[in-house]
Amino acid sequence: MLVGVRGLEQVEAEIVRLESVAEAGPQVRGALAGYRWAAGRRHVGPVSGATLTSEVVPSDAQLRGEERAARATSNNPLRDQEERDFARGVVRALAWVLGESAEHP
Repeated sequence: MLVGVRGLEQVEAEIVRLESVAEAGPQVRGALAGYRWAAGRRHVGPVSGATLTSEVVPSDAQLRGEERAARATSNNPLRDQEERDFARGVVRALAWVLGESAEHP
């Protein structure tokens, strides 16, 4: 099963990798939340709060929508720094899932 351009097993491997980070800051927590949502483990978007319309994993359109919402939050100076950093982690995770970045958060 594909999630964006990645295999579900690749996304699950990233979840396991980030779950092992001992002192996770807001960007790591955001990336983990993004991966969990993309893998269908969460039914509510980590930034937008939008609910999944599919039963397994988000569609590409939902992934892109959540990435846009996270990007807007990460650039919003009215949000506190921790919230912006969390959103940056979500952006980085979803960019990787969508194939827009080769870098893992």
